[in-house]
Amino acid sequence: MAFHHYQRPSFPDLLFLFYTEFHPSHGPYIVHSVPPLPPAPLPPPFPFSHASDYVIPRAPLRHRLLTLLLDRHLLMGVPCTIDSPRYARNALLFNLVFVFERGADVKGYRRLVRKAAAFLLTLEEEQGLLSREGGKEQLRVVMEQMYEDLNLHRECRVPLESGTTLNLKLFPSRPNPPPVHDHVVPVSVVDLVALSDHRWDMTMQRVMRHIDGISHVRRIAERAGVDPIKARSCIAHLLYYHCVTLIDAFQYSNIYTVALGIRELVANSDLQRACPSFVAKKDHPTLPIALLLALYASMHRGTNLQRWSEEYVSDLVHVDLRRFVLFGVSHGLIERVFEYPYVPPERRSQLTPILRDRVDGTIPYDALCALTRRSRADIHGVLARTTSSTVSLYF
Repeated sequence: MAFHHYQRPSFPDLLFLFYTEFHPSHGPYIVHSVPPLPPAPLPPPFPFSHASDYVIPRAPLRHRLLTLLLDRHLLMGVPCTIDSPRYARNALLFNLVFVFERGADVKGYRRLVRKAAAFLLTLEEEQGLLSREGGKEQLRVVMEQMYEDLNLHRECRVPLESGTTLNLKLFPSRPNPPPVHDHVVPVSVVDLVALSDHRWDMTMQRVMRHIDGISHVRRIAERAGVDPIKARSCIAHLLYYHCVTLIDAFQYSNIYTVALGIRELVANSDLQRACPSFVAKKDHPTLPIALLLALYASMHRGTNLQRWSEEYVSDLVHVDLRRFVLFGVSHGLIERVFEYPYVPPERRSQLTPILRDRVDGTIPYDALCALTRRSRADIHGVLARTTSSTVSLYF
């Protein structure tokens, strides 16, 4: 499984950025637009009159992030209001609106749009930027730099005359990673050495040095000399940014079965080229993809890796079994069948405290191995000798 370069997230381009206010006589109108809207009688790129009631909405929708679909465009903004007797009608209603193509994935912009609105709100309350003479011209300059920098660099830093600086940066919006347990093994899918920086958190740097695709999280924490909770947090952070993936600890007692992803090995030529070289032992010839496909397809429930490898020993002479399993699990060709020990409650009193509360059929052998630092065979032997009534559940 070769390293790939860390892929920076992509964000949709801004089509327009406009600032609008509520005029006491004429209602909502666009004060500034970047790029400028075409002059009348040319038609505008989007019918603002159809959206004005939502760009400057009624009180219940103010100070909320609103997204509006309008023809071929998507509008996003946070309408704001400031109540004060110094304004006409005792209030200033405004909105800085970001315009994208309809259908664009704008999740990454949500935090940025909220921050920009809060920034303008604070500047008006403290310095009167939006209402004092010359303030709106300064806002136009700020908007032009925001539009250009966000589209080119996905971030902007705009200094204002007052000494205040607007800092905006787009960050990807990803789902939370799955829980990281002590018994799972993190495998890097990018070059962590090339990606790391000496300015990173010291705990993260220490944890990353011990990610080798073999050690489980608890062992990594011990070798790095960090608290297991902090080690799990570091791994979760790397998992969130797709720098690692999680697999099960390699043991010959593991059971694997062919998965639906095996179809991908049949259809994907890139996968067919990568598989033979990855699973071959060093300085050994590669196997034909047809044989590797047959080996993956032969894995099934009821046969652990030890018995399976003995059955196909002649075909596996040139295969690194650990890398064979790693490639199969990472690409969804095979999947793990977990084994959960169960001991009837009346028999558990004879066990040590560390096992007594963990043999109710909900905790896999992998977790017990990581916790006790013993192999699956050792734990199974203890349960069999002590209770004489151990049942294994497979899922």
